[in-house]
Amino acid sequence: MERIRQRLLNETAEIKRGEDKRKERQNKKYGKQIQVEKQKERERAKKDMDERIKGLKRSEPRFQNAYRAPSLTVT
Repeated sequence: MERIRQRLLNETAEIKRGEDKRKERQNKKYGKQIQVEKQKERERAKKDMDERIKGLKRSEPRFQNAYRAPSLTVT
């Protein structure tokens, strides 16, 4: 009777262990997916910011010459 009880306990423990491992694998896949999505979102935001900065630099010519030294002219 004790053997049967022990065998049943072992079987249920194995089943639970297998389910836990399966859940861990699924969580790992989901975490990786979230990580990839966040990385893509950051890249898109960076690219968008770079485009906006580039557009501002082109549309504002006064900033392009703001730090140019004044030219010396001989009269």
